[in-house]
Amino acid sequence: MKRKRVDKKMIVFGIICLIVTLSVILIWRMRVQGVPVRFAQAVAGNSIVLTDGRTIKLFGVGLANGQENENLANEYLTALLQGKNIWIEEVGGSDWVWVGCESSPKFLWLRKTEENPIGCKKGVLVNNLLIKIDGLFSLKPR
Repeated sequence: MKRKRVDKKMIVFGIICLIVTLSVILIWRMRVQGVPVRFAQAVAGNSIVLTDGRTIKLFGVGLANGQENENLANEYLTALLQGKNIWIEEVGGSDWVWVGCESSPKFLWLRKTEENPIGCKKGVLVNNLLIKIDGLFSLKPR
């Protein structure tokens, strides 16, 4: 029985096809938010309204009952976000709000959850910031 000899050109071609396919998949899975949005107002202490009319509920942030807590949270969000570029990252149907990024962030699909996106190393995830300052106005994770 004769064995077929594998052509080196076919092996190289197969490797190149694999590399191109993997590159396309990774690029497709990378979501680039090139256009920052602007903050219009804070609502209910854990939601923001953007200048384009969208309302974004801050994922993982709940507010304890009480009008005073809601007012403090709204004031804090306004002070934090007013006049700054913000980026919205959609993660599994939820919205994460980034502020303070030095350029348009690239939200990589394979990024670790505690890692900032590329282009936002100096930025802050507003959702986590509010949860960390829990004692200030009784924010609680959902």
